[in-house]
Amino acid sequence: MTPSLRLVFWETTKACNLSCRHCRAVPRRTLSPMELTTRRAFDLIDDIATVAKPVMVLSGGEPLFRPDLFDIGEYGVQSGFRMALATNGTLVNGTVAAKIADAGFSRVAISLDGAIPDTHDRFRGMAGSHICSRGCRP
Repeated sequence: MTPSLRLVFWETTKACNLSCRHCRAVPRRTLSPMELTTRRAFDLIDDIATVAKPVMVLSGGEPLFRPDLFDIGEYGVQSGFRMALATNGTLVNGTVAAKIADAGFSRVAISLDGAIPDTHDRFRGMAGSHICSRGCRP
C-alpha cells in the first residue's frame, strides 16, 4: 500500500523583502506575472485534494507579499487541509497575526538563523530582521 501524501510545501511567491544567503527568492516586493492567480491557487488546492489532504505549508519568498494569502489559507481550511505558514516574520504585527489566525492557519513558522540579532541579520541581509530586534525580552 502506498502511503498517503502527508506534507506539501508550496512556494506561493518568489518575492521577498530579504536577500538571504541560502535562498533563491528574489529581493523584490511585487509578485511576478508567472505566479498563480487566486483562482489557479484554489484550483491547485482542489487538485491536491483529489489525492490527499496533507498539511499544506504556504511559503515563499515571503508569502505575506501575496494580497490573497489569507484567502488561499481560508480556502485550504474550508477544503479540509491543515494550513501552515512559513514566513520570515518581518511583516508580522498584531493586525497581520490576527488575519493569520482568522484565516485558520493552524501553524506558523518564523525563520530564525542566529541566536543574536547580528548573526541573523547578516545571514538574512537586513538589519532589524531578527525577531528580537522588535521587542523580545531576555
